[in-house]
Parts: sequence; structure tokens; C-alpha cells
Amino acid sequence: MKYTTPMKSIFLLFAAAFAAEPTTYFNTGLTSQVYSRNDGWAEDKAIKVYTFTNPMNGTAQTGLVAAPIYVFRRDTDPKSTPVQKNLIPVAPGDPGYSDLWNVTVVTVPANVTDVITSYSQLATLITSKQVTLSYPNVLVNCPVVHQNSTLDTPSDAKDVTGYYNGQLVHYFDFGVNGAGNGNNNLEKVYVILDSTGNPSGNHVFPGIPGEDGYTAFWYVTTVTTKPGYVANTITSSGATSQGTQNVKMPLTIVNCPVVFVSNSSNGSTNTMTGTTKNGASQFAPSFLALIALLL
Repeated sequence: MKYTTPMKSIFLLFAAAFAAEPTTYFNTGLTSQVYSRNDGWAEDKAIKVYTFTNPMNGTAQTGLVAAPIYVFRRDTDPKSTPVQKNLIPVAPGDPGYSDLWNVTVVTVPANVTDVITSYSQLATLITSKQVTLSYPNVLVNCPVVHQNSTLDTPSDAKDVTGYYNGQLVHYFDFGVNGAGNGNNNLEKVYVILDSTGNPSGNHVFPGIPGEDGYTAFWYVTTVTTKPGYVANTITSSGATSQGTQNVKMPLTIVNCPVVFVSNSSNGSTNTMTGTTKNGASQFAPSFLALIALLL
């Protein structure tokens, strides 16, 4: 007897090969907000940074633990035309989450037409050897944020939508972390306090983009100054020896990409804000979130 596959079965098999585009976003534990540029200092130069405080794991000795981000291509070149949106296997609140991502290229042959929206789907394709993975050794800074969150200066980073666990996910792409292929190093960010423990002046960073060893990821170190300290007198990492340093424990890691460096030098006017280095600091909400981690 000749067997004929019912047309309904053929349709179902065909439809099953394509995952539906998600319509909901992952927003659990995230708050919709406008992230503001914040004033800071780096080796006596006025800078602008953003502050992201998603919980991340790492140590000062070994650096930040990066999570994989999967980019889908027809070949192994991460810069070639994408097949679909990027996929992340973890989100804020998950064990192993990080704003720092290790780019993993998924080479997808033309006969694989699924839209891969979750790691479980990808794992099945990996196990069945329908796709292959390659690792170009590129680390990128992409903090996951609420779907409605924005930057006050949108040109500072790419606004990207990806996939996570069958949902859409929103993140900002600040590009490669550090020089060359990036790094997972952690450096100190100095939070300056007055003698009573209250914030006094802008935070101090030891490096800027383009310098060897630069990273956007920092662990919080407070510097308690002596009575009579004038805000924004400390403008370099070397000058922090004027106070008593204390590494915030457990290690508090923050993501503060430097997006602007002024030509101002020590003692000159901060051309980004119009305030002098001895002026009172005006903290934006995202910097207040960092300060709240200390209290």
C-alpha cells in the first residue's frame, strides 16, 4: 500500500521548523530609566561616564567573569552579515550573568532556518552538530536594561534588541572592552567621601579608553578624606593617597564606561559641565545608585 503524508502533517512539520518571533521583553528586576552621563575624573582630566549596577561576579585578582553572547553568521567572521538577532543565555538575576560578554560565533548552514530564541534551542542544534561554534576572543560591554530605558546621549552606544529564553531583551552595546580584543580586568574606582562618610566630589578613575589595560569595569574603593577636604580636590588615582582607602566588601563591581574625555587639565575649568574642579558635585541618579551600594 502506498503511503501518502497528509497535507496537514506536512504543514505542521514545516511550521515547526520556524520559531515565532517573541513579542514580550525580559524586564524582571529592571527599571525603566534614562541613564545619564556623569561627571568624573581620570588622571586630572574631566570625563563623562555612565553607571550600570547589574550584579556581576569576579575578583580583583582574576578579573570579571564574562558570559557568552551568541552571534549567528553563515561563516566564522563575527563582522559578517547576521543571520538573526544575538542570543544571551543569562540575564540580570541569573547565576553567571555579566555585562561583559565573550563573543561566540554560531555558524549556521543555509538549511537551518530556525529562529533561535533560547539557549535550549541552540544546545539542541549544537548536540546534533547542525551548527558549529568559534571563539574570536572578543569581549564586549553590553549591559542589559529595561526595554524602555534610554541613554541621555543616544550616540554613546548602540541600542540593541536580542533574544533570551524565548523573549526579547534590550541592551546597550558599548563595543569592545578595552584596547585590542578587550580584557576582563577589574580596576579600582575611587568614591571620595568626606570625614563623616558622605560623598564629596566626583568619582576618580585610573584610566581612559585607548590606554593599555583600560576597562569599563571597576570595583568600588572608598577614600575617606580628612576634615576640611574641599570637594573635587582629588582628581587622580595618585592623589587618593590623601585619604584612607577601603575596598568595599563583598567586592562591589560596577560597569562605568568612559564615553567622553575633556581637554581640561588639573586646576582648569571642567568644560563639560562649566563647574570648576573645586565646585560642588552634582550626582546624577545612576551615580546615586552606585553610592547607595556603599550604604
